[in-house]
Amino acid sequence: MKIKSSLRAFILTGLGLVTTSPALFAAPLTVNVTSGTTVVSDYRPADFFSPASLVQSIAMIAPPTVSINGVNNSVSLTLSAPEGHVIQVAPLAEGLDLFIDVNYVDGDATSLGSITSSMISFSDLVGTAPTLSNDLGFYPYGLLFQFRFYAVTSAFSFTSMTVTSTIDGTGANVTLNRQTVSMQAQDSNYSGPGTAPYASLISVPAAVPEPGTAILPLALGVLLFLRYQRHRKVTA
Repeated sequence: MKIKSSLRAFILTGLGLVTTSPALFAAPLTVNVTSGTTVVSDYRPADFFSPASLVQSIAMIAPPTVSINGVNNSVSLTLSAPEGHVIQVAPLAEGLDLFIDVNYVDGDATSLGSITSSMISFSDLVGTAPTLSNDLGFYPYGLLFQFRFYAVTSAFSFTSMTVTSTIDGTGANVTLNRQTVSMQAQDSNYSGPGTAPYASLISVPAAVPEPGTAILPLALGVLLFLRYQRHRKVTA
């Protein structure tokens, strides 16, 4: 019986008699970034030409090097708050723009091709999630990720955020070396106080326990105290 060449190759590969080229498998790229806790504010007062503006940013920590060898189906960026904290975004009435940039000193990310689609997910989301407005990246001068959320008007907080983008490149053997990573909230028509402390657009407060979990230690303590009191009456 004559077996078709494609089926024969599949059977031989399954038996371990043929080594399939790694290029046939989709290799994703994941970059995990952790935010800092210090918020830096840059306030510009209004003048004859433009309204007051406020930019607040948080520096972040990414892996020192990232290899894009063989990456050919998707790239994923996960931004996390420090352990025990949340990232909180609180726009004023006029709204704000939220920017996330991951830049590298050297290396050429253009072999990743173009972003064809992106999806975003949040962990421990409280409030209304923003809609991703723009996803740019993969430039020869070291820009790996650039995500934009324009006209954010609803407050929200989260412990981590993941943006996963489908790409059309092949992923050459390139290593990117880290330069700067930042998350920035920009209010271009700022209506808050004009001197420090400015209104909080973005912050990293300590995580607050859920109301149900916050009272558990107290409830347990009361229960133990009542049991102790009952035991004393019985033994008295």
